[in-house]
Amino acid sequence: MVGPTILLVESDLVQTQQLIQALGQMALPRPAHVSTGEAALEWLETHDCDACVLDYRLSGVDGLETLARIRQRKPAVPVIVVAAAESAGVAAAAFRAGALDFVPKHQGYADVVARLAARLVRSRRAAQELTKAIRGPGVPAALLTPTYENRLRAIGWRLDADGYRNLYLLEVAGGFVGRAVPPGGVRVPEALEFPDRTFPTVIALAIQTAAHRRVVEPAARPRLLPMGYEDFLLALGRRLDGRGARAITVAEFDDFVAVCGLESGERTPPTAVVPFRRILRAEDLVSLVGDAFTERAPIPFEQLAGGRR
Repeated sequence: MVGPTILLVESDLVQTQQLIQALGQMALPRPAHVSTGEAALEWLETHDCDACVLDYRLSGVDGLETLARIRQRKPAVPVIVVAAAESAGVAAAAFRAGALDFVPKHQGYADVVARLAARLVRSRRAAQELTKAIRGPGVPAALLTPTYENRLRAIGWRLDADGYRNLYLLEVAGGFVGRAVPPGGVRVPEALEFPDRTFPTVIALAIQTAAHRRVVEPAARPRLLPMGYEDFLLALGRRLDGRGARAITVAEFDDFVAVCGLESGERTPPTAVVPFRRILRAEDLVSLVGDAFTERAPIPFEQLAGGRR
């Protein structure tokens, strides 16, 4: 396996050397270094990394705007933001923009950053090894990227496979929780958990079992979602990814589906987020799914499993 890669975005040469030295003391390789946000975004167009250390104060595109653009283009990259110790307000803005951690530049901060980066590298590499062991051959890496499209599609497959209805889904730290009504005569909703850590397992299971999947008759499907949860949640996830959404809630009612959360504001700085609420009625749901499949038809799990849809 290729060794871990860390991207360091820092314009101050002295602090760059301090961070490189601290990373080396943690037995991490020398990071890829760029001095501007524009250069960081250009580098990420053709490279991946296990962690990104990003200074808030950069010339040109500042650190927070760079962070927002990284989140849009590479949502799975963990980012540690560093800033002057007196910049208390930057921490809140960094977390809102999607930073995994924030480190003020007090004495010894480089060692703190290095320890965080080492932890991220170990965690990311362990997850990659686990995913590799779980998925086996034949699972496209693109399906395992933890976007809304992929994670919600996996949840939708589980719901369809198990025959659940009347979904309520809430995003929490580390995944999703919710409730839904199980098949049969019982109308009492069951509590459901969909941890992000099991997401690769669900994708692998979907592909392995898709060719033998039980077909849900149209009459047994939700009246509002005759296309099934998988197609709907895939389409919704694609729309949420495009809007830079986070902290979402999906609630299914008899005549509409309500989707709430936070998204990047159209008339605000790219680091800002604003609440949103969408009411999707039957015609909106059909349009949403149709648009998603027109833009880029997903590969059916059945095709990946060697079966036919």
